[in-house]
Amino acid sequence: MLAAVGCALAPHMDALIAWRTVQGAALGAVVMAARAIVRDLYNPVEGTHVMSKALSGLGVLACCSPLMGSWLAQYMGWRSTMVALSVVGAASWLLVWLRFQESVQHFNPHALQPRRLLASWREILRHPTFLAYSATTTSSYGGLVVFLTAAPFVFTQALGWSASHVGWLLAANGVIYIGGTMLCRRLLPRWGVRNTVAIAGGLAVLCAALLLGLALLEVRNPWAYACACLLFPIAHGIQQPCGQSGAVSAFPKAAGMASALNGFIMMLFAFVTGQLLGRSFNGTVYPLVFGLGFWCLAAALASCTLVRRHGVPSAS
Repeated sequence: MLAAVGCALAPHMDALIAWRTVQGAALGAVVMAARAIVRDLYNPVEGTHVMSKALSGLGVLACCSPLMGSWLAQYMGWRSTMVALSVVGAASWLLVWLRFQESVQHFNPHALQPRRLLASWREILRHPTFLAYSATTTSSYGGLVVFLTAAPFVFTQALGWSASHVGWLLAANGVIYIGGTMLCRRLLPRWGVRNTVAIAGGLAVLCAALLLGLALLEVRNPWAYACACLLFPIAHGIQQPCGQSGAVSAFPKAAGMASALNGFIMMLFAFVTGQLLGRSFNGTVYPLVFGLGFWCLAAALASCTLVRRHGVPSAS
């Protein structure tokens, strides 16, 4: 909330960058805490179901926020978007202050001691369940970075779509992602976490295969590529709630730390992906095909091997 106010009042670009950095750190802490709260309150299987509901809501916000932000920026200036964030932040702070009840059952006063902290990091990073689910979430998120970054360039420069067409494609991605999270909740009671994630892996493989086939056949129909790409948000909507919940499932007393490490790994690989992708645009479909195809196959491999071997069981 305070960082958004700082952004709105920033007198120059350096101040804006500084306040946005503070804002990013605060938002990262919020996401980490939210995942930890889910683990505190629910067992791993129930937590996956709850996480999919939360990510459905996130998908709705992802669809609405760009439209609201663009409208505010166009008619009221960019500072109004920061004012809107400060208002939402204030409402969220008030809700937490009035309604939230502490989810941690037993505090650990020694948790932040350097030696204890390093030992906990080492334990988490060596745990096969954490690594299995982190591989899934990281691969899935890497695919999202590729799609959101490469699709505007590929569909306009290589496939001839207008910017408005690409906007509708990105909006459809958000809507279908919401559908993926809802499908996740339908699959979990019948198939369990491991098999549900494996189904998502199959969808990811199909997406990669279709994209590669279209590229090798030198197809230039943008609708064909769009339909293939829209298989990805279905898989993403299943893999993210299962993976985010599963990554903290083995650490009931260190859920926040596990959540933070999972998020850090995701963002680290997303940063590297963005840097590599930015150097690969050449007016062809291949940056999108190879980039999204690679992460789809990586997510499928993690889903169908690591998660099936080390994932949480289907019942608590």
